[in-house]
Amino acid sequence: MKIPDAITRRDMVYGEPKKPVDYVSLGKAYHEAGRPTDALDCALRIQGDKEGHDALVAAVRDAAIGRGDFFVLNRVHGVIELSEAQWKKAYEIARTSGKTRYTLKFAKHLGDTAEVERLELELGIRLPEPEGDDEAKADEKPKAEEKPKAEEKPKADEAKADEAKADEAKADDAKADEAKADEAKADEAKADDAKADEAKADEAKANEAKADDDAPKA
Repeated sequence: MKIPDAITRRDMVYGEPKKPVDYVSLGKAYHEAGRPTDALDCALRIQGDKEGHDALVAAVRDAAIGRGDFFVLNRVHGVIELSEAQWKKAYEIARTSGKTRYTLKFAKHLGDTAEVERLELELGIRLPEPEGDDEAKADEKPKAEEKPKAEEKPKADEAKADEAKADEAKADDAKADEAKADEAKADEAKADDAKADEAKADEAKANEAKADDDAPKA
């Protein structure tokens, strides 16, 4: 079967085609063209032909094992479950083929922690442990952590106390400044009142003198 162009493929494989599609034949064509993902997409559209479906998925699976292709196998596993032997076979092929990233994926899937650590170091994903006595490091770590903790709390409490005292002193200074301002205003008001009284007294004296001058002389 001829492989369709991108637009036709979109309608046939992912859309709702107007005409019936032979997904078994189309899937085989994609598989033979080295397009396993499209082949699996076709397998998912197969209805009423379990034998054709299983044969297509198995063909894609076996080819992926032979390539050590983790990602295709991981997708196949979601359709037809792979055995541990099949995973290990693909793992070994990926390792011997120098496919380091695929090998790492297989190692994680199979729980090979030693190989995972080695490959992560090789790929620069994991940093090597510093050299030294592990027991000494284990003893030093709590001491290094405990000392700052023991000293940090009193320092923090002392800093809070100093901050509270500073705030209290600021509040007292503000009250003192406010009291001085009120006292200054009171003194100013008294001075103004005294000046007013003095002015009134002068005015009264002037009026009295004027009255004396205006009075008829005997």
